[in-house]
Amino acid sequence: MDNTLRTDLLPASLPLFWLAVAAILATALWVALHVTFIRQQRKPAFSFLFAFPVGAMAFWLLLQLGARLVFIASPWPLWGLALLSAAACEATVWIYHHERMLCRPRLRRTMLLLRLVAVATVCLMLVQPVLQREKQRRIRRRVVVLVDDSQSMHRPDTFWTMSERLDMAQAIGELPAARRPLRLAPATNQVFRTRFAYWTERLAAPESAETIERQDTLYDDAAAAARWAEDLGQALAALPAPDPLPQDLRADHDRLKAFQHLLTNQVASAMNKLAGMRPDATPGAETQEPSRDVKADLDAACAAVDKLQAELPDAHRAADVLLQASLDEATRHSISNACATSRVELARQILAGNRDKDSPSLAERLGRRYDLDFYSFASTPLRIADPKAWLATPGAATTTNVTPAVIAERAETDITRAIEKLIQEIPSEERAGMLLLTDGRHTGDAGVEAVARVLGQARTPVSTILVGGTDAPFDFAIASVRSRESVFLGDRVRVDAVLAATGATDVKTQVALLRDGKSVATKDITIQGVDWQEEIRLEDMPEERGTYRYEVKIESDPREILLENNTWSMDVAVSDNRTHVLVVDRRPRWEFRYLRNLFYGRDKSIHLQYFLSEPDVIRGLAPKKPAPPASASREFGDAEASALPTSLEEWRKFDVIILGDVDETVLDDAAVKAIQHCVETRGATLVCIAGPRSMPFAIKNPVFQAMLPIGHAATTNAFAAAPEAEFRVAMTAAGRTHEIMSLSTSQMENNALWNAQPLWRWRLPVEDVKPGAEILAVAAPNEPAADTTFTLDATSGASPEAAVAAFADLRRQEMRQALVVAQPYGTGKVLMLLTDQTWRLRYQVGDTYHHRFWGQIMRWAAGEQLRAGNVYARMGTDRVAYTPGEPVHIRARLSDNQFTPLANLKPMAILANERGDETARIELTYQEGSNGLYEGILQQRLEPGSHHVKLDVPGLGGILGDNLPDNLDCVFSVLTARQPKEAAHVTADERVPRVLAAQSGGKSVSPVEAGILESDFGEPSRIVVETLEIPLWCSPWLFAIILASLTAEWLLRKKGGLT
Repeated sequence: MDNTLRTDLLPASLPLFWLAVAAILATALWVALHVTFIRQQRKPAFSFLFAFPVGAMAFWLLLQLGARLVFIASPWPLWGLALLSAAACEATVWIYHHERMLCRPRLRRTMLLLRLVAVATVCLMLVQPVLQREKQRRIRRRVVVLVDDSQSMHRPDTFWTMSERLDMAQAIGELPAARRPLRLAPATNQVFRTRFAYWTERLAAPESAETIERQDTLYDDAAAAARWAEDLGQALAALPAPDPLPQDLRADHDRLKAFQHLLTNQVASAMNKLAGMRPDATPGAETQEPSRDVKADLDAACAAVDKLQAELPDAHRAADVLLQASLDEATRHSISNACATSRVELARQILAGNRDKDSPSLAERLGRRYDLDFYSFASTPLRIADPKAWLATPGAATTTNVTPAVIAERAETDITRAIEKLIQEIPSEERAGMLLLTDGRHTGDAGVEAVARVLGQARTPVSTILVGGTDAPFDFAIASVRSRESVFLGDRVRVDAVLAATGATDVKTQVALLRDGKSVATKDITIQGVDWQEEIRLEDMPEERGTYRYEVKIESDPREILLENNTWSMDVAVSDNRTHVLVVDRRPRWEFRYLRNLFYGRDKSIHLQYFLSEPDVIRGLAPKKPAPPASASREFGDAEASALPTSLEEWRKFDVIILGDVDETVLDDAAVKAIQHCVETRGATLVCIAGPRSMPFAIKNPVFQAMLPIGHAATTNAFAAAPEAEFRVAMTAAGRTHEIMSLSTSQMENNALWNAQPLWRWRLPVEDVKPGAEILAVAAPNEPAADTTFTLDATSGASPEAAVAAFADLRRQEMRQALVVAQPYGTGKVLMLLTDQTWRLRYQVGDTYHHRFWGQIMRWAAGEQLRAGNVYARMGTDRVAYTPGEPVHIRARLSDNQFTPLANLKPMAILANERGDETARIELTYQEGSNGLYEGILQQRLEPGSHHVKLDVPGLGGILGDNLPDNLDCVFSVLTARQPKEAAHVTADERVPRVLAAQSGGKSVSPVEAGILESDFGEPSRIVVETLEIPLWCSPWLFAIILASLTAEWLLRKKGGLT
């Protein structure tokens, strides 16, 4: 707002100084008249006749002066305000004129002044002045520069092709760009191809053909292409060539000459003709545009640039060969030394530029437009504390103190985790883009597609400068090794190894699996192809419990350059601790079949017992001998049971009880009471899978109803219909962070996986979810494009009452559509699946996600497998192998001889290194509400190697007696890397950067093309000027002045005896 719209102001050309002088003089004259009239004792009418016009003029000039300083918001005209103010002041003087004989002159003047102050303040409020101040605000647009700091980036790079080496030399300033005129020619030519393809498509439309023929832009494009082709031809002609020219370079020389001829005699000629100029036209001469077929000329131009694009790769290679041959020995040596440094140092030089040159570096050019945040990353991103010093110091990227923790951090390149963390840290409105400098070797568990799509939707491009050579050497490598950290006695240790080889064809070698240094399995392989990869499986069956060191080893070849990636070691713990699971159902429905196959066939960590009240019967076959009742004491593999456990003692042996679509004929009062005791007292977990015929609405037992986390309406129907035909599974806010719903270590990929699941077609509607229960997943409408997650939208500035109401609405919506609900019950847990469709997780992917989902349920239900001890007392660590700095979780589960959890003990974990020296003592703390679980966390940084942990529990022997385990101890290792991925592939790879660029709208470029990224990140940082408005007329101080002046006047009147 400003005063320019008012029509009652004096022109701005009137100087402010003279306006102020006029206002002061008018005010002084008005005051002088009143003083004179009072002294001469003039009548009020006489005084008003002469003083009022002067006062009105004074107020009008004061308002004109104020309008130059503040904004006047009053809609009244200034002359009206001036007349009103003058009249009010004159009336005040007239009132006091009648009281001049009633008090002393000094008191009268003081009271008059106070009343005038009050009147003037009221007049000021009627004017409604608003103070305006300009405030500058900087809108930050931040580009995050991510420099790959992983192990592969610290390796000296010697795997360059000739062109890549020249590219890097040009990018870091070791080679002038003028000596390689063809390097950026493909990109420029592609621009012209795109433009001419556009004009060809436009000309194909009959209704616009005549307009296109008169379009100057078409001819301007052709003229620009002609100039570019001629300039490029001249630059090629000026290139120095080896003298004398060696015989082996004549073919490249001839190819370059032919390409030069193509530029000048075909491309430039076609473009000049399209632009309306003859190749032999005299410069400056007037030309008359001939009548011709524009479409034919345009087709010829398109054919010329297409042919040029096809010839450019060979011409570029020939030009680089000739350039390499023409370089003197000193320049070659300088380029070789510059490219033989580590990739991370090359990345620093790409950003910092050549300090000996006057041209600004890439970092400086980006910094002029955006705010730059510099991070290094490997496993996780880490902010570079002083980017200027880092950029200015040669070797700064490689001088880090290399400790075991640093080596462990560099052992993985997780681009997804780095980007996800920065998305959380940097507000979306400030993110202009991300710039990665990496060799492209992403070795994290989660793919980059999901996080790249999120950035693409937020218009945050991710561009990559690929650093590193792609000339693969002769090399064998172990790319990855997968094996379970813990297996069960009697089960096989299966090691799945991905082998890779480059530069080798039809080469035979052998892969061996060693256990504690002795070979236990071998496999002969034949390498096919120069870029070969194959997955193999090696197996072993240990005969005793313990922790074993396994090693996968490829037989080396004398031609290999690197041997460090030919072996990889891992530790595997062999334990006899299985999770006892009882599955009960009425009939073998799909959910039961897949669960039975999963627990019985694939997952050896589960000791399964299952009971069907109405099993399938094949007509004509004699019934087989009835199986025994369900019991956790039966041999592993004897899973089928003919009845429920026969005693409470047998019930108590089960860790997880899964109930399918059964009714009260199966779950009688005794079974319900036993299940309730196991969950509440023993700490077992109950999983109920809803069914359309019975579960849970047909079970009226109040004890069972009290255990469930849901409320539902009783029904007499024989079948419970679903409220909709089909739906999608959507995670709630609680579900997104709950381990049951975790299909991936990346939150964004986890969301994408659930959103991509097929439609489910049955669920049981519920009326209520009990307080304290967590809703982990709900049924969402069938909207494939929607991101089906249920969250509470944060409304800025909403009142607490509105936020509470919004949360209550969300909770009610989740209740109506609940699918997965969990709650604690006593010392155990209860999980309610309100659908029997989890088998649909197998759609088109086998049991990958189905197994993962139910495996997460088992881990949530029974906890991590503890390696040492027996069924009464067990202990172990959460992992078998750690990296330096990772916390070690030491856990113990303790119960008495009746499997009742023990909660009042004080276990102590004693750690020792492989030399036997004690390194730490950790007291374990009981986990409230658990089934006898104690836990302690070791935060101390341990040295790489093997470590031994022993559990000392005072008083446990007196409780267990003969059931006390002989040894409560286990072994774990501290490694510098979990996987060999960083050493597996020694060359750079552009596939991941291309995916990031395609999904987010960025680019993937070579170092020499980095300059095109300067303005690739959209709108730059800028400063905006905002007007800050401060209303003065409604200030509390004005009301205080009125009140104070009137109060003071009233006190003075009382003091003077006036009424």
